[in-house]
Amino acid sequence: LPDIPATLASPAAENALFQTEVERLARIDEFAALVRHLDEHVTVYYDHARSFWGQQARTPVRWGHLAKLASIASLLYQQARVEVGWKTPADAVDWYVSVGWQVDHAGESLFQEDAHLPGGLVKVRAILRKAYLRHLDRVNATFSELLSRSALASLALPFAGDAIKDLVGKASAREPVAIFVLDACRYDLGCRLAEMLNRGEPTRRASVA
Repeated sequence: LPDIPATLASPAAENALFQTEVERLARIDEFAALVRHLDEHVTVYYDHARSFWGQQARTPVRWGHLAKLASIASLLYQQARVEVGWKTPADAVDWYVSVGWQVDHAGESLFQEDAHLPGGLVKVRAILRKAYLRHLDRVNATFSELLSRSALASLALPFAGDAIKDLVGKASAREPVAIFVLDACRYDLGCRLAEMLNRGEPTRRASVA
């Protein structure tokens, strides 16, 4: 078949489709070509991953692993060479707080041990790991260079006390405020904690600045 069809009822067919796709990916050695292919098929991968045989079966077909790698590849590709447009340290910070932390989170997940990763996807993961490390080197080098040429004052980062002063001043018995001080908490962890706190809430209560 030239393309992956919609989810099928047969576990044998789902396994055959999955193995064929893994073998097709194993023949791609170049990052750009691999990313294009993964990006074009990420929706199909997720459809199969959410199906009965991809998610609920006692022995699921590992479409979820393929979908995860494809989403990481797309993110890396979209943010490739983003540092070229930075003129000041503030440009780098703005990028990091909007999307950069997501790239870091996705990249780090590539280095987590996964005993269930199909052997045929090890090569795909290895290519994505190298791409992420190259991205990290470029971003860090550019940010360091910008910092070395700029005064840190240009970032205009507030003191913690100044940042929460207005919020604390408006606190009352009816509208209490809780302040948590987490020393050296990584930004991406803060964003993920806020997402967890907001899950199931009727309105967005937690935010990160």
